[in-house]
Amino acid sequence: HDIPNRPANIITVSASGSSGFVNFWSIPIFASDCNTIKSKDENKASTVYLYYFLKMHQDDVYRLKRGLQPSHVYAEDLRKFKVYKPSEIEEKEFLSFVNKINQEIEQINKQIDELKSEKNSIIYNHFVG
Repeated sequence: HDIPNRPANIITVSASGSSGFVNFWSIPIFASDCNTIKSKDENKASTVYLYYFLKMHQDDVYRLKRGLQPSHVYAEDLRKFKVYKPSEIEEKEFLSFVNKINQEIEQINKQIDELKSEKNSIIYNHFVG
């Protein structure tokens, strides 16, 4: 499990357990018991765009579960999704906007982590120091 079997920039859809959960990986991963999705042509539809499309339809993906516990989501069911394909310009604008928001979220999360660390330091110094 320490050697990736899938490249970076890939979507996973859990097949069982939390079946149907859609996730995106920007790093190489070891994937098992899941469906993996990667664009055949990044110029026509990027994998990141497909991820956001599937994430927007997360509830629909969950509804694909079949079988007894544990239920499963199968690749043939995922293939039935019709993906809205915007123009190349619309897709680039969309991804640019989402990337900007993700960068802001990362910055805020970093500030939150720094504040938590500062709080823990104050608490520690109060009781120990």
